[in-house]
Amino acid sequence: MIPKYSLVADVGCGNGKYTSYRQDIFVIANDICIPLLHMIKKSNDHGCCIADGLYLPYKTKSFQYAISIAVLHHISDYSRQNLLNLEKIVVLASSFALLIPCCKLRCCLLIWFVNCKFLFCILL
Repeated sequence: MIPKYSLVADVGCGNGKYTSYRQDIFVIANDICIPLLHMIKKSNDHGCCIADGLYLPYKTKSFQYAISIAVLHHISDYSRQNLLNLEKIVVLASSFALLIPCCKLRCCLLIWFVNCKFLFCILL
């Protein structure tokens, strides 16, 4: 569970469904679709910005969590999908667990422990 007062990047937020999921965390939503961002801004007071998930405008290690829900299928090929996931890793402040769909029936779970400087990769 995401702790209270965490800063979360919603990369490829679409209609912003997850921006107001919990009132005790702060979500900054980004997408490249301007009309969707206008819709988010009208419906809640969370921050949002126009940004391509492949080139995030955020400072390195600035978020505790990053999500991308129903985004990868909009990215044309695996190398660009990997770039999206790497961009999310760059903006994360510390240890993380990242679930990455890698083909139709399987996922890859990446777990990074900053203190140990070790990355686990588990094919699910």
